[in-house]
Amino acid sequence: MRDLLASLVTPDTVMLGLEGFDKRKAIEALVDLVVAGGRATDRNAVLAAVLDREAKGSTGLENGIAIPHAGTAGAIDVVCALGISKGGIDFDSVDA
Repeated sequence: MRDLLASLVTPDTVMLGLEGFDKRKAIEALVDLVVAGGRATDRNAVLAAVLDREAKGSTGLENGIAIPHAGTAGAIDVVCALGISKGGIDFDSVDA
């Protein structure tokens, strides 16, 4: 499992300093990372899928963690991007 996670979260899919981002802009920035890294072929399809999933229910968890996700043919395989915001981003989570 550790090796799988290490292969998914690479330096080119990590974004620090998501300060001042709202939920949508943060998701867009992370989708852009996977597209720029060649891990997704269709930015619009990936973004639409993640936003559609988020609209069905917040992926915000406790303790400032959110895991926006979706399945789409716009991604080449399982992809992952990690964003970090010191100030936090409101994901409409149940612990808010």
